[in-house]
Amino acid sequence: MVRSGLLMLFTLLSGGVIVALLKQAAARARPTELIEHGFNGFGLPFSGYPFNSFPSSHALTAFALAAVAGHIHPYLRVPMWFFAVMVATCRVLTLEHYPSDVMFSAVIAYGCANFWAHRVMNPRADWPLQRRWRPTDAERKAW
Repeated sequence: MVRSGLLMLFTLLSGGVIVALLKQAAARARPTELIEHGFNGFGLPFSGYPFNSFPSSHALTAFALAAVAGHIHPYLRVPMWFFAVMVATCRVLTLEHYPSDVMFSAVIAYGCANFWAHRVMNPRADWPLQRRWRPTDAERKAW
């Protein structure tokens, strides 16, 4: 249970930091800018809304949840990926993101989940909760 929670926490934190940095550095205009003003491209870094389309934070969260659930409970893999694809599709259909924004978020989420899964979920990892407690020399002397 602890490892599952840590896997989700580490995946969302690392993926969130990557997405936040890429959003600000890339400064890609949202699709509504193309429709309303005919502008399709990139703005100055750290421009803020509406130049924060790439990559999608919502899609990252959905795909991270799907990837972690797939590592923990493999039988949930298909329904969770379906849920994540539906979230990504909604982000594209509401003209909040381009398809490449949500696809790149999926790659980031899957990469972060796999990276942390090999470190957190490894059964041979030396976790403090798995080791037997042994008193230190100072504790032995105090007794």
